[in-house]
Amino acid sequence: MKVISFVVLSLMMNCSTSSITVKDMQVNWMEHDDHWAFELKAPTTGWVALGFNRKNDIVHTNLIMGAVEQGQLKMEDFYVVGFGNPQPVKKLGGELAITAMEGDEKDGQTIIRFHIPKVAIDKYHYNLEAGKERWLICAYSRSDDFGHHSMMRQHVKVKL
Repeated sequence: MKVISFVVLSLMMNCSTSSITVKDMQVNWMEHDDHWAFELKAPTTGWVALGFNRKNDIVHTNLIMGAVEQGQLKMEDFYVVGFGNPQPVKKLGGELAITAMEGDEKDGQTIIRFHIPKVAIDKYHYNLEAGKERWLICAYSRSDDFGHHSMMRQHVKVKL
């Protein structure tokens, strides 16, 4: 499957792309009718993650993690129930919110793309309204193992 870059896609759809760089991780997002498209780029061959929260806290964060392991994409939709305790939302009785998942690992960099709905589908996700502030938790690791600690984690407040 051919991957179209966010820049090309935004030009084709007359959409604007928002972007932040957190330390050396880049997060791009684009608004669509009923969802957001996100792209994460980090200088690692391990996992990358993006979390959403109303507060500057890892607890109660909806955490999307992705890795490319031996050429195969693996992604998970977690909810952090306590410090150091992310649980798959499906295990908690919730629904997987991420769609259109893609990933690539090249030249020591991992790139993950996904869509997430604007309206929360259950209590483990947040409404992500345009123009509203949310805390993004940006992180990555050296390892593809989602249980491995991050080597970079930074919380930033953004206006979607």
